[in-house]
Amino acid sequence: MNRSSFFLLLGVLLFVSPQFLFLQSFASSPALAVTNLATGQTEPSNLFVYQGYVYWNSYNNFPIDRVPIAGGSVSPVLATCNSPASQCVLSFVVNGNYVYYNNASGIYRVSVTGGASKLIVACLCLANFRIFSSSIYYVQFTQNSRGADKSTSINKVSINGGPSTVLYKVPSGINIVEIAIYKSYIYWFDHLTGIGRVPLTGGAGKILYSSSTCVNDLWYTQSPMIIANGFIYLAISCGTGMAFPNSSGVYKISINGGALTTLFTASGGAGSGNVVPDLTYNSGNILFSYTVIFGGGYGIYSVPSTGGSATLLVSSNQPVSIVVSSGKAYYTDWTSGDVNTFTP
Repeated sequence: MNRSSFFLLLGVLLFVSPQFLFLQSFASSPALAVTNLATGQTEPSNLFVYQGYVYWNSYNNFPIDRVPIAGGSVSPVLATCNSPASQCVLSFVVNGNYVYYNNASGIYRVSVTGGASKLIVACLCLANFRIFSSSIYYVQFTQNSRGADKSTSINKVSINGGPSTVLYKVPSGINIVEIAIYKSYIYWFDHLTGIGRVPLTGGAGKILYSSSTCVNDLWYTQSPMIIANGFIYLAISCGTGMAFPNSSGVYKISINGGALTTLFTASGGAGSGNVVPDLTYNSGNILFSYTVIFGGGYGIYSVPSTGGSATLLVSSNQPVSIVVSSGKAYYTDWTSGDVNTFTP
C-alpha cells in the first residue's frame, strides 16, 4: 500500500469538477450472502488474511486490528499511531508470529497479539514492502530540498534486522510506488505506469512497459497490482490532456512485457472520481472494488482474467480493499466502517 499515492490522487481530483456519472451496464450475479466481521472502524483498508485472522488498519491514527475469520471480537495489534506523523502505518505484512509495518522512519515488527514494536531497519520507506523467504524487500527514498520524495533503490534486509543490501539503483526519471515478488523477480511499478523487474538476487533491471498517458490508480489500499499465472494485473488511469486522465480501468500485461490488455473500463471521464482501489485474483477471475472517490457507491465486481463482461457480486457504500483467501472474499467499506466477507 502506498498512502502517499492516495493523497496525490485525491489532491489532483480536487482540482477538477467531480461528475458523479452513472455506471455503464453490467451483469449482476444472484444476491450473495455477506457476513459482517467488524463494524464501526474508521475507513478500514489494507486487508491481510493469515492463519485464521483478518488484519486491517484504519485511517484514525492508523492502528492495526484483527478479527477471527469465523467472527468474534476485534483485538488491537498496534493500538495507535503516535506523533510525529512519520510513525503512521503505510503498509503491513503478517508473517509468522509478527506483523511487519513501515512508515517514513523505517520498517518495524510487532507481535500478532500486540506489544512493543521493534525497529528492523531505518529507512525513508514510502512505498510498500514484501517478505520473501527470510528477507524483507523494500524501496528506499530520499527527499530533496523542496520536500519532494524520490525512490533511489530497492533493498533487502533480514526479517530479524541487520545490515541491508542494495539490489537495484533506481534510474533517473523513475519513481517506484509499489513492488511485488513473483518467482525469481521483483516487479516494480512507477508513478507514470512504468513497469519493470529486477532479479531477486539483484542486478540489471528491465523495463517491461512505459507510458506517457497513464498513471497508477493507487488509492487507499495494500496492493492494487497483482501477479498470477504469468500476468501482471493492475488498475491504472489512462488518457490525455489532463493531470488526471480520462478513464480508470483494470488491465493485464505479460510478466515478460508487451502491450496492455483492457479487462475493464470505468464509466465517466476526467474528474468523475470513478476508481478501482484494489483487485485480487480468484480462480481465473479478477475481483476488484469499484467506487467513486467523492461520494461512494458501487461494489465488488468480477471479470474473467481472459476478458469478458464485469459482474457485480455485492453492492457496497464505498468499497476499498479486497482479498481472497481459501475461497472466501474479504473487503472493507470506508463509509460504513465495515470489514465483510462473502463466498464469490
